[in-house]
Amino acid sequence: MAKNMLKNLGRFELLELIYNMRKENLELKERCEAAERKVAEIREQTDKQLDYARRDYENRIEELRMQGAAKDLQIRMKKIEEQLRLLQKLTMVDIDLPDLTTEEENDQTTGQETPERPERAGTEENKEEVTE
Repeated sequence: MAKNMLKNLGRFELLELIYNMRKENLELKERCEAAERKVAEIREQTDKQLDYARRDYENRIEELRMQGAAKDLQIRMKKIEEQLRLLQKLTMVDIDLPDLTTEEENDQTTGQETPERPERAGTEENKEEVTE
């Protein structure tokens, strides 16, 4: 009888051990599933953040390109303005008003003698006459 009791007690402990192990196994499965769900959520959030970061990065690169292009345009505009100023300086005529002749003086000088133009500009005689 004692033997049977020991055997029964051993079976009971074994059944209890199996029950506890199954219970722990179920708890571990639930924890594992919860952890997998969390990992999936974190992965989704990470992917979203990565997409946002990628978009921000691309936008920043585009912004920098635009700034570079704007800078290039500003430099070109400054060069063009500089060239325009130089052209204005070159085309500007300095006139001293006291040195100008009046219309009456112009009429008088045109009424007097008009210088004759040599017909042959290529000959040596004409060149000498023109230089004198």
